[in-house]
Amino acid sequence: HGTRWRLLVTREKYLRFQDDQAAHAADLEALQVLANALGDDACRAEVAHCRASTLIIDGKPVAAEAQAREALELADRAGAHALAAQAACTLADTLIRQGLYEAAQQVIDPSRVTWVVIGDLAKIEQPIRDLKLGEVQVLDADGNVLR
Repeated sequence: HGTRWRLLVTREKYLRFQDDQAAHAADLEALQVLANALGDDACRAEVAHCRASTLIIDGKPVAAEAQAREALELADRAGAHALAAQAACTLADTLIRQGLYEAAQQVIDPSRVTWVVIGDLAKIEQPIRDLKLGEVQVLDADGNVLR
């Protein structure tokens, strides 16, 4: 089952980037069936996280939020700390996209997380500072601190 799982996960990622929505949806369903057959909450969390990421890409942050919450709960239950951290970041992302900054702030423990955000500084700096998650540093392309 482990080899099949890894192959399906790889194929799912490929199909997501190829924008083959029908095949991608089928692979997510196959992953869900396999995760349930394995009785593995970490695998279930990974599927929920993949669904959340897909829903974000599709511009559906409310539905993505539900999947991210499920992924976080399952990952925590499975003791999958790295996956739980990814799910928490995805959950915070969905909340930010909905303008729910205080809720996003409750999801992440800033003392345990370092965020690297890349984008148009003029557009993203103030909204990130408004989250008040901790110190914000602005770096140049070479990693030198600008402020």
